[in-house]
Amino acid sequence: MDTPNAPVAKPLILLVEDEPSLVKALGKRLEISGYEVLSSENGKEALKLIGEKRPDLAIVDLMMPLMNGWELCHRMKMDPELKSIPVIMLSGAIDSSGAASKLDECDFLMAKPFNSDELLAKIKELLGRGQAAPPPAPGGAPAG
Repeated sequence: MDTPNAPVAKPLILLVEDEPSLVKALGKRLEISGYEVLSSENGKEALKLIGEKRPDLAIVDLMMPLMNGWELCHRMKMDPELKSIPVIMLSGAIDSSGAASKLDECDFLMAKPFNSDELLAKIKELLGRGQAAPPPAPGGAPAG
């Protein structure tokens, strides 16, 4: 018998970023928006976490120590078990149009600085394509 007050699993987002202030601020915003957040400060550690935890989505900085964002995305997309995990790439080295020659290595490219509301909308869109569905916004009206 199902219990009506059973907690609903929150989508897990891996935040791969080497700037602690951004990890703290963005992590807090994601948690407030109903997501569980796991973080890593470099691509090598992130790849290990992705294999162990299987996040629903990864937000990856382009410029990181040990393994950059393009390499991390490439390795994920080449792995049959990881290639379905959506990846949002963040970088101060691109323009705000999101265009880049390696866009096929990730699902979306977003320029830094970014608008957190736009990032949350893109997360919701990408999670909607897969099995995980984002939670409703706390206290918000139903989308429609």
